[in-house]
Amino acid sequence: MEIDKIIKEQVETAPPEIKKILVEGHWAAVVKEIAQKNNLSNEQIGFLENETLFILLGMELPSSFSENLKTNIGLEQTKAFEINKEVSEKIFKEIEHLLPTEVEVATPELKPENLPMVEKGETAHTVEPLTHNQQPTTDSRPQITTNTQIPKEEKIPSQNAYVGGQDPYREPLT
Repeated sequence: MEIDKIIKEQVETAPPEIKKILVEGHWAAVVKEIAQKNNLSNEQIGFLENETLFILLGMELPSSFSENLKTNIGLEQTKAFEINKEVSEKIFKEIEHLLPTEVEVATPELKPENLPMVEKGETAHTVEPLTHNQQPTTDSRPQITTNTQIPKEEKIPSQNAYVGGQDPYREPLT
């Protein structure tokens, strides 16, 4: 299964503290305890374990945990929030410094071959920074003024190109 392969790769690249938590398996017992306390079905327990594992491996953001519980497991918002709070306190709190943040996840690596180049003889565009008193203009597009008149086109009367003046692909209106 593809997800198992991805999880295996993420475990291999995880920090040592995360690997230790995953190998010890204490987190899974805590998740099951929380799930049973909240009367979740076996299927919901599996989803809760997966969502928790995805956050531990950095595949999901902790900020999306509650919403994922609501949508993926089908919990009402208050119950999803309570489970999120309990899992955060009992599992994520001790490793929160290792969990991804919005900035870390959203920053892709830019390779030099993908960046624009300044060719020989060209100059790079520079933008002067605004001072704290300066306000940006609302319309920074250049204004084009012309004094030329555009000639009006003559309308050519259209001729019906269909035999008998009726479009063969159109049904007559009744």
